[in-house]
Amino acid sequence: MSKEKFNEPWFEFAKTWKKTYPPARPSQKNILDYEKFLKEAVKSKKKEIKILLLGSTPELRDLFAKYKNIEVTLVDVNMDMILAMTELMEKKARNEIWIKSSWLTVPVSHNYYDAVFGDYVTGNLPRKKLASLFEKIETILKPGGYFITRFFSYLAPGKVFDFDRFILKMSKKKITDRLINNLWCIGVFCFGGANKNGDKIVGTGRFFQGMKKLALKDKKVSELYQAALKIIPEHKYWSYGHAWADDKKLIEKHFVIEKSAMDDYFPIYKYFSRIYKLKAKT
Repeated sequence: MSKEKFNEPWFEFAKTWKKTYPPARPSQKNILDYEKFLKEAVKSKKKEIKILLLGSTPELRDLFAKYKNIEVTLVDVNMDMILAMTELMEKKARNEIWIKSSWLTVPVSHNYYDAVFGDYVTGNLPRKKLASLFEKIETILKPGGYFITRFFSYLAPGKVFDFDRFILKMSKKKITDRLINNLWCIGVFCFGGANKNGDKIVGTGRFFQGMKKLALKDKKVSELYQAALKIIPEHKYWSYGHAWADDKKLIEKHFVIEKSAMDDYFPIYKYFSRIYKLKAKT
């Protein structure tokens, strides 16, 4: 998949982010967990703390802006997303450096950062590139530095619920932005497909195909489908997901898993979404 094809959905999400709710965006609990891990990771640091942020998540930037001694380097390949996310910040950004770059090739110094943060960042790369991302993070962290991020692990649809039943149940509810967000966060993430390389695809292609088929027979589903199209980008591919057992093996080649915090915004998310505090091995 070309870089342009993969980034295309994010340009659209930059326009609709205001209508996006947790767990697609970090919840209040997520931010409290991020802050707890941040304090643990840099508790011995009294002077300037250097953090690299993968992406431009406004909630994380608001968290960092609370601290005068934190310098943030923000890395995002999409400048439109950076600008859109900046407008959504509740606090005035302080000590931020913006770099428009791929995370894999960002030109920053080795052994420079106390911590690297991100939110659902691993889903933005195919499986074959995750090792390169982790190696990059290792090189730019100071010895004993931390990678703190929320992971989404793939959960097979058959282990979750029946697709038709889920859509029909959602269609009986009042259509609101939050309902569409819930539709996306549960439906799209749980009903992805797989590409030729075996990566589990988190995308809207298969999901919308199923909705469209049901909409032909049910007026309520048709109304829900049309409302969803206004907020959720209709793309075949959006991000990647992998089984946690496979993720864990790869992570432990580069990091020590010290702690994790369950993401329980939806009951089902406790099965595949957590924030991890990872200590670099080198």
